[in-house]
Amino acid sequence: MIAVLITGVLAILSVHGSDLSGFNVEESVYLNFNTGGTLDFTALLLGAIIIGVLGVLDDIAVTQAAVVAELFDSNKGMTRREAYKRAIRVGREHVGALVNTLVLAYTGASLPLFMYFYLSLATFGSSVNSELFATEIVRTIVGSIGLVLTVPIVTFLAVLYLKGYKPKHSQSHSHGHSH
Repeated sequence: MIAVLITGVLAILSVHGSDLSGFNVEESVYLNFNTGGTLDFTALLLGAIIIGVLGVLDDIAVTQAAVVAELFDSNKGMTRREAYKRAIRVGREHVGALVNTLVLAYTGASLPLFMYFYLSLATFGSSVNSELFATEIVRTIVGSIGLVLTVPIVTFLAVLYLKGYKPKHSQSHSHGHSH
């Protein structure tokens, strides 16, 4: 929740600081007409950014907690400091992979937009400063910062609370699936 709160604040600052209106896709224009202009599209954009980031923040948080639990489980004598250092190393690698995932997901979702800019006669500077492009940049940067901040926060809390923790179920992470 701490990371989601920080990421939400970053999203608010980024969207307002870059004057994004939320009218970055034509669906927003249609929605505006259909609702008689009653929706706050900046707030809608903020909601979309936060929802988009929640999945990767959840992924990194659950993984970090599981890594710490496994470290403690594999070596009962491991200190909190050693578990933190090892889990942070795993977290750094995971962040790298998830930042790439974010960039690729946003790029894939915006492929027609990139093709439009490629075929456009507009200069690179004016294209990058357009709301369409700026929105994707803000999404990627906010999401990446959220990921980077989540690792030490969750790792610290997991190290603090999971040393000596005994799960209620011996197969707590299996969810009934056989692999």
